[in-house]
Amino acid sequence: MQNNEHKFVKGAEFDPFNSLVAEGAAHLYPRLGPTMEWDTAVAHVVVKYVGGKVCNLNGIELCYNKMDLHNPEFFVLSALDNKMLAQVKENIWTTA
Repeated sequence: MQNNEHKFVKGAEFDPFNSLVAEGAAHLYPRLGPTMEWDTAVAHVVVKYVGGKVCNLNGIELCYNKMDLHNPEFFVLSALDNKMLAQVKENIWTTA
């Protein structure tokens, strides 16, 4: 696949988060709906272990054990796509 081609993969609630991004088969998983810390903590560890990143829309890694246990909207990025975060952030702010 060339750089300008994209493929969208639909999966179970956190299946893309846990497996596709962690194994490098998917490059980006946006989660724009509500989640709680306990929904994401284990998958976050798996993705981080393989070199990926779980970050809010500003590129800051999700943190846990907050007063409010709700997560913000976030992206999961594979280890292969460190440049993608900058592109995603640029598109969010230029299209909003």
